[in-house]
Amino acid sequence: MKKMILMMFLIFLCIPSIGHAHSYLSSSNPKERETVTTPLKTITLTFETKIEKLSTMHLLSSGNEIPFNNITVKDNQLIGTFSTPLENGSYTIVWKIVGEDGHPITGQIPFDVKVAKNNTKTPSQPSSSITKPDSSEKNTELEKSQKKEEDSQAKNTSSSTWIRILIVSLGIIVIVGLISILKKKG
Repeated sequence: MKKMILMMFLIFLCIPSIGHAHSYLSSSNPKERETVTTPLKTITLTFETKIEKLSTMHLLSSGNEIPFNNITVKDNQLIGTFSTPLENGSYTIVWKIVGEDGHPITGQIPFDVKVAKNNTKTPSQPSSSITKPDSSEKNTELEKSQKKEEDSQAKNTSSSTWIRILIVSLGIIVIVGLISILKKKG
């Protein structure tokens, strides 16, 4: 009987750590569904826990893979670099990581690149033909981008919290069931 109680206690202690075992994406640059308006040469994915060196990512545009110049794993980050900035268009980052616990986890992050072309003054153009973007438009785009990031982070945090709650709840149900079985036998 004492061994069974000890075993149930040990199982109960392990359940919260099981909930934290998987590494979830905590942030990315670029963010999901973001429209990037500055030259982009680096993609960074940050996870909740350390990831293994086997982790990788691919960048797709219109079904074609855009090769990274270099992909590096640093603790909890997966970093991909390009030799030249990405061209305007729609892209999807397809990532696959291996967390500290050895479980593979995959995901996708769609985003767009829309960098304004450089307006260069030619001798035939008067200086008044060069227009600067309205600062209120920049602020509105920035606010939209920040709102999307906050919503995405809230969804990631919310889903990982619910998974942890579910795992702990299932553990409690198992322990209560074992206790009731032991009481019936004893």
